[in-house]
Amino acid sequence: MLMINFHELMIDENVLYVVGSITYIYIIANPFIYASKFDPVKRVLLGLIRCKKNNTNAHESDGNT
Repeated sequence: MLMINFHELMIDENVLYVVGSITYIYIIANPFIYASKFDPVKRVLLGLIRCKKNNTNAHESDGNT
């Protein structure tokens, strides 16, 4: 059985900054990754956002009738 004494484990302060920075970057980027790559999330978000092209086409057809 392997026993690790965490009181004797020394980690450089720079390593903690790098690991913390990578963690924060991942947390910030994760929603954008899901929105752009995961199809069910992408479809829901596109359904919530009104597309300008569809709105202009709807207004043009209203003016012609």
